[in-house]
Amino acid sequence: VVTFSLMYTIGAYLRLGDFEITHWRTSSIVYGILALVSASTLWAAVFLFWRQTSAPARHYCNPLVILLAVFLFVAFSRFKISSRISVGINGLAKGVFSMFLLHGWALPRIHIQRFVSGSPMAMIAHIFFSALTVFLICTGIDYIYHWFTNPFFRWLERKVSLPDINYEDYK
Repeated sequence: VVTFSLMYTIGAYLRLGDFEITHWRTSSIVYGILALVSASTLWAAVFLFWRQTSAPARHYCNPLVILLAVFLFVAFSRFKISSRISVGINGLAKGVFSMFLLHGWALPRIHIQRFVSGSPMAMIAHIFFSALTVFLICTGIDYIYHWFTNPFFRWLERKVSLPDINYEDYK
């Protein structure tokens, strides 16, 4: 939650502050991503050597991970996506929050241990189909949740008037 709030704040700053990321050269972005991935790998190796774990290198509060997220955001913001594909991406994105909330329930039930020790192709297939299955189940639960709660929220919206907030007022 803290990292999400931090990333949201950074995004709001970029939007409100008219911060231009379009002037960054593509080669600078690629070199930045490669440097951050290399630094994160080195950080993980150092932690693995000294502390017998590489977990702190993968934590979301790690500055290298946050910078890598910013660089990846800049890289993906340069892609021009057609509206048809964008509608599909936005449709899939609706299930991501429920996936975040429910994946802890699903992970013990997909028997990862059995496939990790098997062949690499079986493990890759298991990862793909497990992720797809868990995502579809979580998205289905999300649709059921919205089917039940939308009438209440529409009723509440009619009863409570909320002010419209325009971010232009805060520039």
